[in-house]
Amino acid sequence: MAYRHDTRSRRPIQHPLLPRIKTNSNAPKTLYPGLDVDKAETVIAILESERDAEPRHYGSIATTQHALERAMRRIAKNQKRELSDLHVCYEASGCGFWIARRLLQMGIRCDVIAPSLIPVKSGDRIKTDKRDAMKLAKNLRSNDLVAVNIPDSVDARHDRVTGTFSRFEHPKKLMAFLGLVPTESSSGTSKREGGISKCGN
Repeated sequence: MAYRHDTRSRRPIQHPLLPRIKTNSNAPKTLYPGLDVDKAETVIAILESERDAEPRHYGSIATTQHALERAMRRIAKNQKRELSDLHVCYEASGCGFWIARRLLQMGIRCDVIAPSLIPVKSGDRIKTDKRDAMKLAKNLRSNDLVAVNIPDSVDARHDRVTGTFSRFEHPKKLMAFLGLVPTESSSGTSKREGGISKCGN
């Protein structure tokens, strides 16, 4: 903004021919919820956009559409945000893409993350649902995550019927598209991968 100065009061005065520029330092910023999704329960962590902010555990909900919608609206209201201010992420898993589709329909930005490409710090082997949700939120804010394609239900049905898989460069991308991922069992420092799991698209 350009100013001219009143030599008597030394106060900056906006030039009358220049448009007035409005500033609002209290404007809402992006809020980053990270979801650790399981078939029965989803753990939620939230992180503010400020650089020095740390993720915090929000709570756990049933992995249902009603519980998810209610939690997102409550988070937005409690944090004085609009739904469009939320940027959510969760790992691609056997639960498929219905969560992402519903959040996108609500006007919430949502990324489904490739689990094998999530950064892992050396020596950080302790896994809990709370820690995983907070880690997702933190990595999302720092732009360190790789999202997979979120197919709409029509595309998913079409590919299953016609078998048009040539657009996938690697089998892992096809598996991520269909929501097919290895199951995983973790406790403390131990981690064991199981068979392929799928829970719909």
